[in-house]
Amino acid sequence: MPSSRSFFVLTSIRIWLAALVIVLIGSFFYFRVTSIAPPQSPPALLKSKVKDVPRASPIKPPSSTLSSRPRTDRPRVILIIDDFGYVNTDIVEAFCRLPVPFAGAVLPYQPESRSSAERLKQNKKDVMLHLPMEGRALANPGPDALLDSLTEQEMIRRVRKALQAVPHVVGANNHMGSVVTSDRVKMNWILQEIKAQRIFFIDSRTAVTTVAAEVAEKLQIPQASRHVFLDDVKEFKAIEIQWKRGLKIAKQQGQVIIIGHVYPETLNALQRLIPVATKEVEFILPSKVLLEN
Repeated sequence: MPSSRSFFVLTSIRIWLAALVIVLIGSFFYFRVTSIAPPQSPPALLKSKVKDVPRASPIKPPSSTLSSRPRTDRPRVILIIDDFGYVNTDIVEAFCRLPVPFAGAVLPYQPESRSSAERLKQNKKDVMLHLPMEGRALANPGPDALLDSLTEQEMIRRVRKALQAVPHVVGANNHMGSVVTSDRVKMNWILQEIKAQRIFFIDSRTAVTTVAAEVAEKLQIPQASRHVFLDDVKEFKAIEIQWKRGLKIAKQQGQVIIIGHVYPETLNALQRLIPVATKEVEFILPSKVLLEN
């Protein structure tokens, strides 16, 4: 029979073991419950701060009329051919046979100015006035050109005379003009007359300092600016490079304005390049974009 001391020790051990079991069971259930608790959502205040951050507004391009085209349309090409008026009828007819819409910019006071405008109109091309203006080069811009030295009265008289010299005009662009298009005051004189005729204006951008499109926009004249000159170098490879550059801009920006000239080399290049391009882009008259929107 065990002694009282042994009985006391044994009882103490049993009590200690029971307490230890209770502690272990309680700890197990405590950690199990806390470990499966769902994660807390982000604070509502943080969500509201993120939601209320305004997005930066896109910068409005100068040629706002062109940028309004629907996103679902194919990229658009506005093709302008400068310097009609001094080339013979055969060249005019050959350009008119190009299977796409384009605008012909006609120089005033040239032997074929009126007949070229008539042929362009008959072939459903846009007729533009190719308005001679003073440039920085020594080249002569032509008779009754708009010169930097002219008074306001004389400048206005010459603009009106040029507008009367070319029939069927729906728009105008500058021939040369790096000096005049860089002068805000003189461009205001000129473009007030363009506005009075309710026609559009294309800035040929013959100088990086041009303010022509900016002034036209302030006067609320339908206007746009040239992106690519096609034929500064009159060789097919060079023209092809510029043509592809123009098509790339059209695909990136939605539209492009390409200006070429009445050179035989340009005609031959366009006859080869246009059929391929029509599978990728849409050719459109500038009047359809600038006057009918």
